[in-house]
Amino acid sequence: MNYGFKAVDSDGHVSEALINWEKELPERYRSFVVRSPNIYHQRDAKGRLVTGQLTPKDASFVNFKGVRRNPGPGHPKTHFHGPASDILSMRSPEITGMWDPHARIKDMERAGTWAAVLFPSHAIALPTWDNAGLAVAAAKVYNNWLASYCKPYPDRLFGLAVLPLQHPEAAAEELRRCVTQLGFPGACVTSNIRNIPLSDPMFDTLWAEASRLKVPIGIHAATGSKGIESVGQDRFDRFIHTHMVSHSFEQICAVSAFILDGVLDRFPGMQVVFCEGQASWLPWWLYRMEEHMEKLRPQAYCNEEDPAEYFRNGRCYITCESDEPAPLLNAVAELVGDSCVCYASDYAHWDTSWPRDVEMIATNPKLSTAYKQKILVDNPTRAFKLPIGGKNGSAAKAKPPAKARA
Repeated sequence: MNYGFKAVDSDGHVSEALINWEKELPERYRSFVVRSPNIYHQRDAKGRLVTGQLTPKDASFVNFKGVRRNPGPGHPKTHFHGPASDILSMRSPEITGMWDPHARIKDMERAGTWAAVLFPSHAIALPTWDNAGLAVAAAKVYNNWLASYCKPYPDRLFGLAVLPLQHPEAAAEELRRCVTQLGFPGACVTSNIRNIPLSDPMFDTLWAEASRLKVPIGIHAATGSKGIESVGQDRFDRFIHTHMVSHSFEQICAVSAFILDGVLDRFPGMQVVFCEGQASWLPWWLYRMEEHMEKLRPQAYCNEEDPAEYFRNGRCYITCESDEPAPLLNAVAELVGDSCVCYASDYAHWDTSWPRDVEMIATNPKLSTAYKQKILVDNPTRAFKLPIGGKNGSAAKAKPPAKARA
């Protein structure tokens, strides 16, 4: 479908279902692979990599053919849309574009999407595993597979590297390999690592390499996975609470960490994209940050007096959902600027708006055509520095927007 924009999806997902972990991992790690022929209802699935930390909290994976699961706060079994599968990476079993790039391109064309930036599904938890050696090895396997997935469509599919943050030096090395050898535009990490903020000095080696390479880092939260601590998951016992709270509030915490702890000032070459937490809260939170900076300035280690400047000067971006109300998105443009909000589909997870994701933004009468162009095309292209051009596909240089508040 053509809605007049070469839309760029800032947050689409792939599935690791067809990675042959048993073949690709070094022999000493193959005992972690569990055969799961019913994964995603695909007969040719290669197996699942199980570390004891890929599972939701309070979940019990004891039978991968029938899967008995305790309904913990992360992913209760009643959340499934179809027959019980052993993971929740997709909305329905027929969406094969999660692992088949040719099918994905057809799905993108159906929705009106030209290009997509690709995040993992359960591999997002890799930086939290106990076994650092396994994480280093598995990251290479996943990233190699993702490169092969993107290879048939190098101008449309753009993978983000998964990195083993348990070993920051190895993570920096893997980032360098993925950018310089595999052609990835950047990498993705979770919003925290075992409740350690990403601004902790232990990660400086990685951020220094991202700054040197001048590549963006996509920050993506998760709900209910052990090791990825999420706001609310220890307070609530139903998925409606944990999912609703975790993504947005984890991004709020991540914004605070990167700005107030001075990460963006220490590493001026890096950009950060805050994903899948919606965008509407941003003006309020930046105001609250600025208010606290005025009263507690010695505790804010950033150079800018107004935290919104990091979103105005191209250092920070945020993704929006297609159904976010136009008045709220317009408030972001008015109070922060219109050059930081990026369209994201969340394809093909359970709560995606696909295949109407582009349509919902492109046909929204309460958003200006210029703002739609920025949300759908210019901002995501600039955020991930994608080599995309052509009609309605070039990211023009952003004009400085108005101040966040008088």
